[in-house]
Amino acid sequence: MPDNQTILAQACRYVQEGQRHIAEQQARVAALDRDGHDTSPFRAVLATLEESLRLHQDQLAWEEQKAERLAVLIQPGGV
Repeated sequence: MPDNQTILAQACRYVQEGQRHIAEQQARVAALDRDGHDTSPFRAVLATLEESLRLHQDQLAWEEQKAERLAVLIQPGGV
């Protein structure tokens, strides 16, 4: 079973991948927009993806803070 640092590193990679995917989709939607296509359905999906990414980022930040607090507690001389 992977340790907490491995899990956090993997979650961080997933968030970074999500950021890249969203940036790519934003570029695609912008290109379609420039070509005069109706992008409203794509923008709706993109907004959902962006909200999902924000939730993942919030969860990752919470998990990182939890891991930091735990590390302090298990250190010799910790709380």
